[in-house]
Amino acid sequence: MYRSPLDPSGALEFAFDPLRALHAHEDSRLQWPEYPYKQVTIDRVRAKAGRASIDGKELSEEGAAGALLIAYGEEIQALFQIGQYDRENNAKDTVETGWKALERQFFDERAAFRQAKRDFIRGEKAKVEAILDAQAARARQEQEREELSAWRARQIVKRYEDGSKYDGDGVTENGVSIPHGYGTLWVPEEKYANTVGRSTDIRRVARYVGEWKNGFMHGNGTFHWASGESWRGNFIRGEMQGKGIYTSSERDLDELNSGRGDTGRDANSAKDPQILRPNQRIRYFDASQHVCWGDELTLGCRVRLFDNRHFGDPLVSVVKRYNVDLEEETDAVVVSYDPKTDRHLLRKGETEETRWMSLSNTNFRVLAPRPVARLLE
Repeated sequence: MYRSPLDPSGALEFAFDPLRALHAHEDSRLQWPEYPYKQVTIDRVRAKAGRASIDGKELSEEGAAGALLIAYGEEIQALFQIGQYDRENNAKDTVETGWKALERQFFDERAAFRQAKRDFIRGEKAKVEAILDAQAARARQEQEREELSAWRARQIVKRYEDGSKYDGDGVTENGVSIPHGYGTLWVPEEKYANTVGRSTDIRRVARYVGEWKNGFMHGNGTFHWASGESWRGNFIRGEMQGKGIYTSSERDLDELNSGRGDTGRDANSAKDPQILRPNQRIRYFDASQHVCWGDELTLGCRVRLFDNRHFGDPLVSVVKRYNVDLEEETDAVVVSYDPKTDRHLLRKGETEETRWMSLSNTNFRVLAPRPVARLLE
C-alpha cells in the first residue's frame, strides 16, 4: 500500500504490486505503470478541460494525471482543480504556474512513489534474506548436530596390553574396535631407552597424532619422541615414509606461545611446511628407516633408486607413485633441484640421460661419494 507523503490529509493511497505493472491500459503513455487511475479517465478529463484561457494550449496528459491525483480520482473535482489552476496563471510567487503546476504535481508524486517502491522492495528483500538466513542457520545447526552425533558415534578409546592408548576416530569390524580416521596414540615413555639421532632407526614413538586407516598409522601425521623431538610427514601402514620435517627438542617461541603445540589436527597445517624454523630440518624415511637429511641431497650427491614397493595387498598400491618405470636398482647423480615443484634433476649413472623426479615418493638411498680416479693419477 502506497500512501502519498505529499498529501497533507493522507487520503491519497493505493495498493500496488512491485513485481507487476498495474496500469489498466497497455496503451498508456505515462511512464508510471502503477498509476492508480485509468487512461480512459485521463482522456475524458483532457477532453472536458479544453484549452487554457491564456495561451490556448491543451492540457497535457501529465497535467490531467496530476489533477486526478489532487482530486483522488474524482473527475468533477479534477476539472475543478484544472479551472482553479487556469485562473491562477499570473501568480508570480511560484516557479511553475497554471497547468504546469499540475504537471509538477504529477512528477513529484511519481518520484515519491518510486522512492517508496524502492524502500518497500529493500524492506521486503531484507525480510526474505532474514528468513533465508534463519533457515540456513537452522540447517547449519542441524548439520552440526548430525556431524557431532556422527563424530561421537565413531569415537573410541582403545587400550593395548603394552600400556598404549588410542583416542580418536574408529570403526568396529567383527565386534572389534580399530583406529580409523584421525586420532592420537599414546605410548608409555618408559618404553623408550633410545633417543633419535642421525643414524638411529626409530620404529616406535611416545606419541603419534594424525591419520589412521584400518588400524594403521596411514596418511599425514606426526611422530613425537619422548625426548621432545618430532617428525611430521607421510605414513604408510604404520611406517614413516618419504619426505618430512624433523623438529628438534628446542621448540620455537612462537609455537610455545600459540598454546597449541603439536597435539591437535591444526598443528599439521598451521604453517607452510616448506618454511623451516631454525630447529627444523628436512628428513627422509623409508619404511621408518632413516635415509638422509634434506641438506645432504646437494649437487653431485649420488643416490640409488629402487623399484616401487607395494605395502599390504601386492595387487594394489596404497600410495600413488609417479616413478613407476624405475629399474630394480638405478644409480643417479643429483644435478639440480626445483623448490617450487620439489623435484630433483637426476642424471642416470655414467650416461647423459637426465630426468626430473620427486624423491618424496621414491625409494632411494644416498651413496658414498665416488673418488675421481683420474685426479689421483
